[in-house]
Amino acid sequence: MKKGEAMMLFMMSMKKKTDHHEGSRVHAPESKAVSGSPQEDSKILPRLLKKVGKWLLDIEMGVVWCVVGVSIISFIFAAIWYIDPALLTLVLKFKATECRTVRGDFLIGINNCSWSSCRLGCTTEIYRCWKIIVQPLNASEHPTVGETRLYPNVRGCGYPPELNCEEFFYNYGPLNATYPCWISSKDPSIAITSLNLRRAKREVLLSLVPLFIFIIFVLYAFCRLECFPFAIPPSHISIPDMNPSKLAEYRNSLLEKREEALSKYDALRCSGAVRSFFPYKRAPKTFDVEDPLQTPIPVNSSGGSGSARSIDCCCTPNELTRSEDLRKSISLKSYSKLKLK
Repeated sequence: MKKGEAMMLFMMSMKKKTDHHEGSRVHAPESKAVSGSPQEDSKILPRLLKKVGKWLLDIEMGVVWCVVGVSIISFIFAAIWYIDPALLTLVLKFKATECRTVRGDFLIGINNCSWSSCRLGCTTEIYRCWKIIVQPLNASEHPTVGETRLYPNVRGCGYPPELNCEEFFYNYGPLNATYPCWISSKDPSIAITSLNLRRAKREVLLSLVPLFIFIIFVLYAFCRLECFPFAIPPSHISIPDMNPSKLAEYRNSLLEKREEALSKYDALRCSGAVRSFFPYKRAPKTFDVEDPLQTPIPVNSSGGSGSARSIDCCCTPNELTRSEDLRKSISLKSYSKLKLK
């Protein structure tokens, strides 16, 4: 009975221990999750804001390049449709006068329509044409060589409802019809029926707006991409003004540091012994070719305890000379670079 009770007590204690371990295993992650939830939330929010900010910056650059593309395309079309005729109107220098129709013809066929006083559509082929020849009434003020052609505007074309070629021919095509017109002082063979210089100037200025937008956005994009020196933040390293005296002081400090570093390096290489320095000559300023013949110095292992024993050196004179040459060449190279700057 005692053995059975002891076995039962042992089994119950083992069961309690296993239940306790399982409960701790089950509840430990929950406690960690609950205890770490505020920290995780505090870390997730900055990461999310950083990703959103990066995404917005990418969207911003995409919008910038879209505006650049649209502006340059708009400027090209504006140059064709508005800038060219407006500048031509300003350059030809039209003067107001009275005109009289000398001849008015309506023709059909490509062979008969080498030119037309009016044309619907500035890019279409001419199958029907209206030819109106005029003569200025004040011939003394407007001397002409040959015939003067009448046009509704400088381009001689347009689109309805602003321009209707049948109506234009009906108003200006009859013989001996008189009306106000503008004849160019640069090319007397061109006469137009309407002129608005203020509108021409306004069209030129408004057509240049897409070009200004293109330049501004391209400069902004290049600044964002750090293509210009002024867009890059200045360096925080301040380089002092150097003169010969300061250069000499800097060189001497480099030499002192080099000597100190060499002594520490040699002491480390010959660690565990009292080092006896070799009286070797100073190395030249240029780096010499390594000496392939290296004869190691034997270690004097005779007598003495571990703390009081002495050896000559574990380094050869050639090794020490080469190490000094290397460090001296490095220090002189850095000094020469600084002097060149």
